[in-house]
Amino acid sequence: MNTAMDRRAFIETSIAGAGLAPALPQGTGVASNGPSHSASIHDFGAVGDGRADDSIAFERALAKLPAGARLFVEGGKRYRLTRSLVLQKPLTIEGGTSDSTEILFDAGAYAAIGGETAGIIIPHDRTTPLRGDARRTTVSGITFRNIAERRGPRHGLLIATPAYLYQVNAVGFHGDGFRVEASTAKIAGNANGSSFINCTSRSNGGAGFAFAGDDANSCVLVGARAFENGGHGFQDASLIGNVYLAAEAADNRGAGFWSEPSGPNASIFIGCFAEIGQQYQLNPRNLVLGPQGDIKGGSPTWLAASPAGGLATGREGIAIGGRGATDEDTQGSFADCRLNLDGLHLQADSKKSFRIARLLSANYVDFLSDETPVIRFPSRDVDRNVVKNRPWFPNGLSFGSAGGAALAGSGLRPPMQGTFDRGAIWMNEAPVQGGYLGWTCVKAGTPGTWRPFGAIA
Repeated sequence: MNTAMDRRAFIETSIAGAGLAPALPQGTGVASNGPSHSASIHDFGAVGDGRADDSIAFERALAKLPAGARLFVEGGKRYRLTRSLVLQKPLTIEGGTSDSTEILFDAGAYAAIGGETAGIIIPHDRTTPLRGDARRTTVSGITFRNIAERRGPRHGLLIATPAYLYQVNAVGFHGDGFRVEASTAKIAGNANGSSFINCTSRSNGGAGFAFAGDDANSCVLVGARAFENGGHGFQDASLIGNVYLAAEAADNRGAGFWSEPSGPNASIFIGCFAEIGQQYQLNPRNLVLGPQGDIKGGSPTWLAASPAGGLATGREGIAIGGRGATDEDTQGSFADCRLNLDGLHLQADSKKSFRIARLLSANYVDFLSDETPVIRFPSRDVDRNVVKNRPWFPNGLSFGSAGGAALAGSGLRPPMQGTFDRGAIWMNEAPVQGGYLGWTCVKAGTPGTWRPFGAIA
């Protein structure tokens, strides 16, 4: 459907067929196409040339249209306003597309709730001082753009009730582009369950999308974009948290994705993209699934594609992914743990690592310090008298606080090379009657001085 009128015809036909549309009241100035309530903003005198003040036309439409009606804002037009649009009943406001339909907010007198002004305000029935109840309002296909100087509206859209937005943009406002605030000390209401699909917030002074309050939870953002805003791209100070699916953050002055560090906020971020420098600054209760782009920073639980591939953890979480990068590429992103086809890696710091791998031989599962095997667990009987399920320490085994006393190795004679501490023990691999169990180092050195011990009767 290419135009608002196409959508209008389809929606009205569907509603009429379902028998859900109410009768149209008389004397409202609302156009009627069948039994549903619908009107064009031009029915109320709007010009849409970007110069004339269309504030009165929008105020008339919002006042005269009954709850549940549709207001079509014609595509290819620019509507200049000098006052807030305050919805006091649930309406469906449909533009053409966000690229073709713009509502411009110029300098003027703007409404406020809780000291927060905005271009468009969608209040709850508990929201004061504004009267009305705009729960279940739907807005689609419109760009809301601030063209005023610093005296212009603070936020683009201020939402305190459940609202559903599709292909809506907020551009150039001095505060947040989209602000969802409900049940705070300033603003009463309940905006739980709002949705933002393919919405964009660009070049606003505050956050791109901001959520605040005990009842700004369970909102869903799908394909939402936050570009070039003065604050965080996505700022979540809701009590419980929200869901972000394929959201994108780029060139915001703050973090790409930010959440309240205190409280039970447990937002979920699925397949989101953070441009370079747009890091995640999230609390440990958040869950990040399959992040793209810059995945440094923050302390959430990660389930993600790590640069070096496989399963990996961040500083306080987990990540899963494919292959294709060097170990160095993972430093700073997932520095603690990584699991891939090379084994389980535990990274102590930038230089030391511990690894469990079935890599050196099909006969063993190896524990390695850096790339040196320190314990080998045979999976079957192998040479040198090593049997299945008996650990083998190829570099010996140390005891005591100083580590000097050690089972250093084994052979048919004392070691002829290598450096050993006093107290090291070298086991005899071919003991015989009248021989010795092994040799012990009585003087440290390379290879040190060795004497036999443990005479065999």
